[in-house]
Amino acid sequence: MDFKEGDPSFLENDNKWVHTITADQIKLGTLLNNAHYIIQSKTEIKGLIDFHCYAFKYHFYIIENFIPLNNTDLSNTKLTTLNGLSLENLPKVQEYLTGSNGCWTIEFLAGNSNQNDDFGELVGAEDNSFKRLGFLRMDVDNLGSLFKNALPDVKNLTTWVDYTQLSYSLDLFFKGHLNHVSQNEIFKKRLHIIYAGGDDVCIVGKWDKTILFAKTIHEELQKYSNHTLTISGGMAIAEAKFPTQKAIELAADLEHQAKSHDFNGIAKNSFNFFDMPLHWSNQEFDAVWQIKEDILKYLKTNALVKNFIQKMNTINNLRINHPNQVKWMWMLTYDIARNHNSKNIELDTYLEIQKNKMINFAYQNNNRPDTGYHYCELFSFACTWAYYEHKS
Repeated sequence: MDFKEGDPSFLENDNKWVHTITADQIKLGTLLNNAHYIIQSKTEIKGLIDFHCYAFKYHFYIIENFIPLNNTDLSNTKLTTLNGLSLENLPKVQEYLTGSNGCWTIEFLAGNSNQNDDFGELVGAEDNSFKRLGFLRMDVDNLGSLFKNALPDVKNLTTWVDYTQLSYSLDLFFKGHLNHVSQNEIFKKRLHIIYAGGDDVCIVGKWDKTILFAKTIHEELQKYSNHTLTISGGMAIAEAKFPTQKAIELAADLEHQAKSHDFNGIAKNSFNFFDMPLHWSNQEFDAVWQIKEDILKYLKTNALVKNFIQKMNTINNLRINHPNQVKWMWMLTYDIARNHNSKNIELDTYLEIQKNKMINFAYQNNNRPDTGYHYCELFSFACTWAYYEHKS
């Protein structure tokens, strides 16, 4: 932007002059788009070459890239990370915190990197026939109990340190690392972090990308905590004009259902969308995800007749409403044989395997897998998921 910085009288303003304060705000807004760190200090710090402004009795230094501070005294400063912090870069940031001259505190900010001003821009191309947003709520399971067990004895310094370290680690993951993950090209223009901090997140985005991000959060937390922490979540699906607050409330209800979901006698560690809680396991979510990917592949190549999806829903509803009858098995056998391209040997083989799994599941009795869902229900759900993703 071409402007002159100063303090001219209003009558002499030729539309190019701006007040010094306004000029600082313009520079600040430009730099924040690419900045990674802010150092806040009560006193001026010599040697910091990036943008500096003074406001609210503090000096603020906007730093675009990590710079070695050598012997700079930061003992009375606060460090804030912006626009995502990868775990790989954490050792660099910790250099700002170590030693007697290091920053006295660090704050992570999440959700400040999205370039979309309107949630409606997140849903995708105009020619998509299924344009929906996903409103996601997730939080760590049993964290209250974890903190309760770690509550420090005031006489025991070690437990105080453990308690603080746990809180710091969760902030690093939810405020720092997740914001960094959201900048992956898969998510960058399709997600917006409304809130991330403590032990929970609230996200809005293109519905299928939001599901993928929920899966990524689960996987990243597993790696980050060495499989000691689990997370549950719920995602409401709505049109872009649906009230955001109401959608988030619906997501919270779905999250609550996920935390009540029973898998092999154990609750939580689940994800709920399309009103179907699924445990993060090979028997439920991972199994459905893989089926969805398979069906989506056949839909994209037109190998699978689209009304097969509706027939699977009809067959599963028949099974649910008449559990003691075998009519659904005969319909399944007939439709699988009829509703696909018999010239596609790969598809023929795949559907035959899936049919046998559904029928065998009905006769396994006590030898069933841990999931409480019938395999026919999981397969039908995955088909519906693939169908809507194909339309998106």
